[in-house]
Amino acid sequence: MESALMVYAYAVDHLGFQAAHFDVRKANERVWQFHERFGAIRVDENDTDFFYIINLDAITESRLRYKQFLEFGVSISKN
Repeated sequence: MESALMVYAYAVDHLGFQAAHFDVRKANERVWQFHERFGAIRVDENDTDFFYIINLDAITESRLRYKQFLEFGVSISKN
């Protein structure tokens, strides 16, 4: 959970991403279930993969819903 929240925080807050597009192997049931709970929408599939999109509204909602996993937020330091 924490790694997904950190990736989305960085992508949205620092890179300006508005959505994410990705695929997950159908056999990896726990992973695609996680992404669907996080707000990703299944938009296509083939024999081996499900294809997803998650928009900014769903990312924002999930960041708020799961904020307890990143109690101190995300900060980027340049060393």
